[in-house]
Amino acid sequence: MSVKDAIAALVEQRFTSALTRDSHGKVAGILTARDLLQRLHENGCDGLSAPLTAFATPRSKIAWCAPEDALEKTLGMMRALGVRNLPVAFDGEILGMLTAKDIGDYLMELRSSSKNKEAFLNLTEGRAGLPAGSRTVSRERGAQLVVELGGATVEEEDVEVAATRFCLPNPLKLNDGHSARSLSDLNGREPTTDIDLSEDASFVMHSSHATHVGVFDGVGSWRKLGVDPRAYPHSLSKECEQALQDQGSLRPDEVLERAWRRVTDREVPGSSTALLLALRQNSLAYCSLGDCGVVVLRKPDVSGTMTQTGRAQPHNAHRTTTRAPVLVAAQQLRDFNLPYQLGWTNEGGTKPFETPLQANAGTFPVFAGDIIVAATDGLFDNVSLEGVAEVCDSWERERRGSLAEALCVEARKRSLDDDVDSPFALLAKENDVMWGGGMPDDVTVVCLEVAGK
Repeated sequence: MSVKDAIAALVEQRFTSALTRDSHGKVAGILTARDLLQRLHENGCDGLSAPLTAFATPRSKIAWCAPEDALEKTLGMMRALGVRNLPVAFDGEILGMLTAKDIGDYLMELRSSSKNKEAFLNLTEGRAGLPAGSRTVSRERGAQLVVELGGATVEEEDVEVAATRFCLPNPLKLNDGHSARSLSDLNGREPTTDIDLSEDASFVMHSSHATHVGVFDGVGSWRKLGVDPRAYPHSLSKECEQALQDQGSLRPDEVLERAWRRVTDREVPGSSTALLLALRQNSLAYCSLGDCGVVVLRKPDVSGTMTQTGRAQPHNAHRTTTRAPVLVAAQQLRDFNLPYQLGWTNEGGTKPFETPLQANAGTFPVFAGDIIVAATDGLFDNVSLEGVAEVCDSWERERRGSLAEALCVEARKRSLDDDVDSPFALLAKENDVMWGGGMPDDVTVVCLEVAGK
């Protein structure tokens, strides 16, 4: 079927997704309205005659749920994979398609006592027609409203930001860029600290209005194909910096889009995950594709609730307060240990990879006292969120070195510990992969410490 015919079919049936099938009637793939929009964005009307097989998600990559799955598990799966449609499969047969709207409708039915006319009127009374003068709001105003509706107050003055950045290569990295399998294979040599061997890239840019951060994680397996895996992430990082120098008001998703197109036009081989942040006044905007992570850590007061400004207000000056994550951006994975990636290859251009359109983007209000941690998966594969918070608390008490360095050192230490299962090892076992201990990897961390002026 062509793209044009698929659009017509979805519109007529009022569906947002559909399964495709082969000539034998077996499921071949899945198509969503988002896929069609992306296709039109990339090809315009010239792509209307293209067959669906060119871009529909193939059967081998379709996630599914079963009739007996709990609602919580199904919602968690949708959230983790970033999808809104799941086929329901039973004994090799597809019973139907479960959508996020289906779940929302079901939850609404649970909350209303009946479907009668009285219940309908109670739900819709006063909600027909927008209030006079209704208008859309900016991203910044939206973030401010989130805070105000949550019972907090936004500080009027701008915030000051102290940024630190640190990188450590995979401790088992050899001089030729390949990695040893274990410490014993280093033949008595110390774990490497040569950051030129790291396949990560990063930048921090300050302006009078914002602080911008970029973190990129290259894919080392390109080395087996004779391609320097550092080339793509470093090119992407430099193009992001150039885009911001050209126009500092760009949103993170706009920066990534421009940089990706420039690197693609240059046909730089390789691939990388990407994370971009922009901190303006009290609003953090982020754009993430793959498994780099961003976490906002905030101190609670002694009652266990967050203060309005993010500052701790203990009644007992000697009581220790531990930071807690108030934002954890979702990771995007095709499969276990296979994150979404931007990339280019001379065998298919960008086709085997994702595009910036598939990145997660959002905004979040921050306050004086918050700590923002942006890092490659080398940190989060080895240090749990609780561990990251503990390192922040410990560093804040002693103020030795930089926080970014403290987190890198902790990640490296745990990556070489074979006796304690890391977050990566725990997730591996959930996916029937027998992995124990830590996960040696390049690690890059950027920390932003937010303070009031």
